[in-house]
Amino acid sequence: MRFLWIKKHWRNTVYSNVWIALGAGLATWQTTAIIGLSDSYLPWFVGISTLFTYNFQRLVKLNDRPEYITAGRNNWLFRNRVTLRVITALCALILLGLVWTLSPLTFLWLAIGGTLSLAYVVRLFSDSKSKKALRDLPFIKIYLIGLVWAMATVILPIIEQDNELWQVDRLFLIIERFAFIIAITVPFEIRDMNLDRPNMKTPAQLFGINGAKLYGLFWIVVAGTVITLNFSDGVYTSYQLIALWFSLILSAVLIAASNPERDEMYFTGWVDGTIIIQAVAFYLLS
Repeated sequence: MRFLWIKKHWRNTVYSNVWIALGAGLATWQTTAIIGLSDSYLPWFVGISTLFTYNFQRLVKLNDRPEYITAGRNNWLFRNRVTLRVITALCALILLGLVWTLSPLTFLWLAIGGTLSLAYVVRLFSDSKSKKALRDLPFIKIYLIGLVWAMATVILPIIEQDNELWQVDRLFLIIERFAFIIAITVPFEIRDMNLDRPNMKTPAQLFGINGAKLYGLFWIVVAGTVITLNFSDGVYTSYQLIALWFSLILSAVLIAASNPERDEMYFTGWVDGTIIIQAVAFYLLS
């Protein structure tokens, strides 16, 4: 009974996007710890912004694509849509209070990232047949996700601290997070390969399941290489290096085991959970 209770509430945490928002907040904290930014509300701001953005995106999808309400997570979202609207509204109010704690330059970068996040799902672009969101455009979906996450969880803390984006170790931090997020997004592309429109040209559509897995593992190697380079430059301790590589190896295993028949919790619970695992391991071994 206790296991079923835990499973139910973990599912609710994941489906309501609290899980991924926690990951965003912890990933931002991880960056602040690396660069020495203390006493900042930015991890809270990024976490709550993520909760707002992801729930807003889900609510837009429920309105635009009725097929999303048939079963599983989407049916849960449909049944709890009023609660999600309340959560989204509360997040907006909290963000209005927290935004005044950010520097003007951080706010500018935040506005860019927020615009990209909303344009990812809201259909703003037109062609001869229909309106499209950024996610519908060919080739760019996975890279857009990586870019927005790198902006929110790495670039914003650097801007908030000293705006020294062009130092080599800072650039490596950005590349590291960008590569890691792309890698763990690949399983979602595999999950959605038969749902995404063919013209989106995702890695799973272009390379097939096995090719997409290799593509994801390539980005794991990129992230690991950059992490090791930063370790050699003294950015990480030996224990922190172990923590980061542990999360990469776990992510690689999850990528390799991905297939479209996996349960939704495999993707939104375990794969997304690698962001949380990385930050927690980093904290425990720091």
